[in-house]
Amino acid sequence: MPTSSPDLSAHTPMMRQYLSLKAEHPDVLLFYRMGDFYEMFYEDAQKAAQLLSITLTKRGTSAGEPIPMAGVPVQALEQYLARLVALGQSVAICEQIGDPATSKGPVERKVVRTITPGTLTDAGLLPEREDRPLAAVVFAERSRSGGAAARSRRGTGQGSTEAGRGTGTQAMATLATVVAASGRCTLTTLPESELEAEIERIAPGELLVSESAARNRVVLLERIRLHARTAPVMPILTRPDWQFDAQRGGRTLCEALGIQTLHATELQDDEAGQAAMGALLLYLGQNIGQPFRHLQPIQRIPREAHIIIDQVARRNLELVRPLQEEQGPTLLSRMDRCATSAGSRLLRDWLLAPLQDRDAVRGRQALVALLLEKDLQYPIKRLLDQASDIERIVSRIMLGSARPRELVALRDSLPVLGACVAQLQAPLGQDADTEPALLQALQWLDEAAQVDPAIAERLGATLLDEPASMIRDGGVIRPGFDAQLD
Repeated sequence: MPTSSPDLSAHTPMMRQYLSLKAEHPDVLLFYRMGDFYEMFYEDAQKAAQLLSITLTKRGTSAGEPIPMAGVPVQALEQYLARLVALGQSVAICEQIGDPATSKGPVERKVVRTITPGTLTDAGLLPEREDRPLAAVVFAERSRSGGAAARSRRGTGQGSTEAGRGTGTQAMATLATVVAASGRCTLTTLPESELEAEIERIAPGELLVSESAARNRVVLLERIRLHARTAPVMPILTRPDWQFDAQRGGRTLCEALGIQTLHATELQDDEAGQAAMGALLLYLGQNIGQPFRHLQPIQRIPREAHIIIDQVARRNLELVRPLQEEQGPTLLSRMDRCATSAGSRLLRDWLLAPLQDRDAVRGRQALVALLLEKDLQYPIKRLLDQASDIERIVSRIMLGSARPRELVALRDSLPVLGACVAQLQAPLGQDADTEPALLQALQWLDEAAQVDPAIAERLGATLLDEPASMIRDGGVIRPGFDAQLD
């Protein structure tokens, strides 16, 4: 492609604009808005034509050479993005931001967002019943005697995998994840030898590593790339070492969590954790076009909290993926009768990481027993059938990308939370014999279901019962809500 030369003077004005934008996003497909189409040129056009089975044609000439071109309609953007993301491909969306009536030369354009497999939030691009987290890993050495870790250059993973063997240290990996669609984030530290199995379990959409880690762990990362189950080949993205700087990561974390300092938090002395989380948040912000602020409290997962199921056992047991047929039966498909997508995602996580904490297991069993003994499963299911995916809708609200009908769905879903808890609590009454595990589980549910009723009231007063799908189409705000809008 002509971007190999910095001199673009031989090209037409439109191609100069396109090539300049493409040079800023060399590793992704650039969807360049042209009226009612997003168009791609040169190698991007050839690649998109092959991946999407669309027509490859030509659009005139530039610098004396024909311009290969392929395009997709604006109205069909989401379906093409879904196909590309499923193949592990990222796409930069370039929109017209200038006014054609006043522009001299090409209309001003700008990349407004980048769609990547690990930063998905749009409902049409995500599997309903499965998360696609973004992950980052930082490597370090830890004393085998349990002493303080010998960090490798501020957690960037500069050390070799051979370092420490026979010297009293153990190669460790700190793995951080963020689910952009919900804001849930986790952090776990484990022996480097267990990293491949853990990444296969969580199935991230993308994995971020530092440049130095990529140089030192070529074989390990290639195994991870090929064995991941999220796409034909999971994207492993190499980022500059400075993006994994622990001090920078700590500041980014404080901003995202709305706190002044990490003192008195579990991450206070965890340089590797700060480095990994900081790299994730920086990458998210770069791709969604704004700082990522919808971050739930970080869930640190102790290695001993769950039963470790290795890759071979997980596959042979067919927990979530069949051994042979793509759509064959699995334990998850046989068990999943969840009324909500969020419930299915949680069940999937539970099957892949069974608890070792007996008290937590008893709490789950007590809730199941309550449902069965009091015949509550059907009333609860009828309530949950009225609920939409609250977790993901709230995330899109925080990112400013929620659609009107999602807001109406949220309005109708919020009262369901309290109704479910009340339904569970009613049969107990003042029963003094209720076991502590059940009381604790119900208390947790009650606290989680506390929602200010003013939110649903505000949404009801503002929005039509059946608004248009997009706010630009009108027919969204209820008449009488705002005199100026009326």
